[in-house]
Parts: sequence; structure tokens; C-alpha cells
Amino acid sequence: MAEEFTSAAFESAISKCLADIDAKSHTLVDELADEAVSMANSNFRNAFYAGVNDVTVHSENDTSVNDEYGKAVVAEGASLLFIEFGTGIMKTDSPYERAQLYGGGAGIVGHGEYGKRRGRQLNGWVYRGEPGLNPPWDTDYVFLRGQTFVHTKGNHANSSLWRARQEIARKMRQKAREVFNR
Repeated sequence: MAEEFTSAAFESAISKCLADIDAKSHTLVDELADEAVSMANSNFRNAFYAGVNDVTVHSENDTSVNDEYGKAVVAEGASLLFIEFGTGIMKTDSPYERAQLYGGGAGIVGHGEYGKRRGRQLNGWVYRGEPGLNPPWDTDYVFLRGQTFVHTKGNHANSSLWRARQEIARKMRQKAREVFNR
């Protein structure tokens, strides 16, 4: 026996369909954010950096998305900008990535501009501390005036977050197919 087609049945079917789309949209956003966090964490962990790499990455609800569900991928740590954008005048920068930032990267200093501008020195600079777990090849301990310092020429821009963003953008359509076909 065929089911009777009524206005109430039609409205119920539409409501179920919309609820399914909404739930799958949330799943898609959550899974993309989780993948981006995993990629960015891996990129940061494997970055060459002269110093203690203290970067952590997580996702959180993005309240700037009006009336929609969104996630923000957030990286934190004192070494974050040094790893993401690099340091030292002889190391590669990331001008394309900087230009894509809100405000065109205003407030993020260029190579050789930070602190006392020691990064402008072609032969590098020294600092007190540790060379880190994965320092660039040209970073090592030196002994000056009876004290131990770390000598470095800086590190290349790693673009950990930017590369994760690019990869997620590339995967987004395929991931949406996977989620919505479940």
C-alpha cells in the first residue's frame, strides 16, 4: 500500500533532509579542522629551528562566522612566528604567505628586523640558550669569553600553517564527498 503524500509528510521529509545536511556539515568542518591541526602540528614538529620549539596547534569554535558553524585552527608559542616566517637575512622568507594574511602581514617583522636586528648579520648571531631539538645545519654551540652561547644564521620560513591551509583547501571537495556519502 502506497504511503499517502500529505503536506505534513512533505515538511517532515524536508526537515529530516535539512537536519542531515546540517549534521554532515558539522562533521565535515570538524574533520577538516582535525586534519589541518594534525598537518600543522607535524609541520611545526619537523621544522628546522634554532631554539626551543614550543609551538602547539589546536582547533576551536570560530565565533566570527555569522550564524554558521566554523572552526579556527590556532597555533601558539613564543617560537611560532620565527618558525612560520623564518629568521636571518640569509634564509628564505615567505612574502606570498605574508601577503595573504589579514592586513598583508603588517606587524610581522621581516628577516633581520627583529630585536636588535642581529638577523641582518651575514655571519649570524649568538644567543644564550639551547639550539633546540632540530636546529638548522649552521647552528651550533660556541665558546666566547669563557661562556657557552648558541651561534645561528637563523632558519628558513617553514610556513607550517600556510601549507596545512593549502592542503586542506586542496582536499576539501573530496572530503565533502566522503562525508556526505556516508
